[in-house]
Amino acid sequence: MANDGLTGRSSEASKGGFQAVLKVEGILESGQRVDSRFTDGQYGEPKDQAEIILSDAVILEMEEGEEEPDLKDGKFTFWMNYAPKGKPNPHQNTFFVKGFQKSAEELWKARGEEGKSWLDLVGTHVTLERKEIILFTRPNKDDKDKKDQFTGRGYVFVEGSGDSQGLEDLVLELVVGNNEATAKRNLLLNNRTKRAPEYKDAIDSGTLNELVSVKLVDGVYQGAEEA
Repeated sequence: MANDGLTGRSSEASKGGFQAVLKVEGILESGQRVDSRFTDGQYGEPKDQAEIILSDAVILEMEEGEEEPDLKDGKFTFWMNYAPKGKPNPHQNTFFVKGFQKSAEELWKARGEEGKSWLDLVGTHVTLERKEIILFTRPNKDDKDKKDQFTGRGYVFVEGSGDSQGLEDLVLELVVGNNEATAKRNLLLNNRTKRAPEYKDAIDSGTLNELVSVKLVDGVYQGAEEA
């Protein structure tokens, strides 16, 4: 056949790697302004970008049919357009402002802590989801009764963000009060700890106390302070 092994529609194309990550969680490690990764732009000189890094990252959801990419050193990094060189602040209609920043502010507001920003989430456990949002609207040039919507797609903060619980604290929560078999099962089922096999391996080798503050007492893990 002439089309043997070939796709027929553009919608069937693979998004590939990190572009196909829909949902990810991890510790919000840092954010910084960096030079654009592109050398030219369709609408003039490329803008500087905001580089955001998650550590202890775990991919929670991928586009259907896409293979999950490897996270080097457990880090997930993504970029958003920020502002043209020489301008200190991004425009209000950018995704960085209306998607990334605004979602963090709404998250804090829902918790009764209005006035906090995404910077207050640095160092905490966050969950990010790729969403499409409306950036701005303007009248249609051919029909004044209609408005054209302009959207952007990128990562926004969703519920679950702002948890300062570190990986070791999570391991303690999953193993304390359980025997070895249950503790190991808990580690394998949790989205974060299953990506850190050293804790499961330490249970197998009887050395978990070397990684976290626990003791095995009568076959059950206890916090070192309690034992």
